[in-house]
Amino acid sequence: MWQIIIIALLCAIITLYLKSVGSEFYIFTLIGSGIIIFIFIVSYLSTIYEFINYLITLSGIDKEYYLIILKVTAVAYLVEFATDVINDMGIGGLANKLIFAGKIIILYLSMPIFYAIIRLLTELIR
Repeated sequence: MWQIIIIALLCAIITLYLKSVGSEFYIFTLIGSGIIIFIFIVSYLSTIYEFINYLITLSGIDKEYYLIILKVTAVAYLVEFATDVINDMGIGGLANKLIFAGKIIILYLSMPIFYAIIRLLTELIR
């Protein structure tokens, strides 16, 4: 945990320095620091994945819904990361379009869950 914080602070200092001297390489430090931090959290992600998989197995929920929720969560985090990088580059308009595209993708991915809910409701009404 401390390693991630120290790396983030060092990357922030390097990025601010490069930006203050007018170097265009600060964008690469932003992207690189995000990648480095992501590499450090992969072990946490695998632990979370295993725990959720264990809970799904215990609960008896269909794994199809679990995979949908996992995909939706992944899309949300990836879109948030990408829009933050794009906003840091000063291209807010593109970031807003990416957010919209992410919402459409999430809606598309979650359609089977909506279908299952409607099917369940119609069975309860009958």
